[in-house]
Amino acid sequence: MSQKLQKFINHLSKSNGLTLTSILSVADENSWEQNRHVILSTTPFLTLEMAVNRISNNRKRSSIPEPRLIHEAIEYVMEKRSQYAIYNNEKTEEESNAA
Repeated sequence: MSQKLQKFINHLSKSNGLTLTSILSVADENSWEQNRHVILSTTPFLTLEMAVNRISNNRKRSSIPEPRLIHEAIEYVMEKRSQYAIYNNEKTEEESNAA
């Protein structure tokens, strides 16, 4: 697991972090059904399933995603969170300069 991914998982609650770590190792139907609604980001709001669907071009899944696809979905969430933070910081600076 990459250091960047580990850092992201460490920011989640302990139970969600353990869930993601386990589903990245072994993805089965039961674990997917129990964990697809785990919230990976509140701003922007993204669950594990939403992230997987976004990188799969919003195709509905008839099977559980492979661990590789789950990993890509988590990377997508990390990128979106970073973009949101940059945008939000720039907006705050513009408001400060306008005052």
